[in-house]
Amino acid sequence: MKKQIIRESQIPAVVARFTRGEFVSVVFTKADGSRRHALAQFGVANPANAAAPNGTGETAREALERGRLKFFDAKVENPDGSRGNYRQARFDRIITITGNGQTFIVDHTI
Repeated sequence: MKKQIIRESQIPAVVARFTRGEFVSVVFTKADGSRRHALAQFGVANPANAAAPNGTGETAREALERGRLKFFDAKVENPDGSRGNYRQARFDRIITITGNGQTFIVDHTI
């Protein structure tokens, strides 16, 4: 598997490499300091087995412009037993993004 070190500012370009609905691994630090490993999909709109997204209706593109990555996390188990829910991660907390045989390691010092 190829590894590449990127800057936070390169995250939108990395996300653009993945097709809609493709599964991608995203590892990031949550606000409480714990680490989350998400099985992310981009461009997923209201799947039948997931809760409707909460929020103001901000698009994924708008979030990228504001330093956040929005995605559908297929690993989350909901209280009703269904799987998947919407999540987002701030660029400054993303550790790695992996997909298509390549891992992008985010270096926050450059």
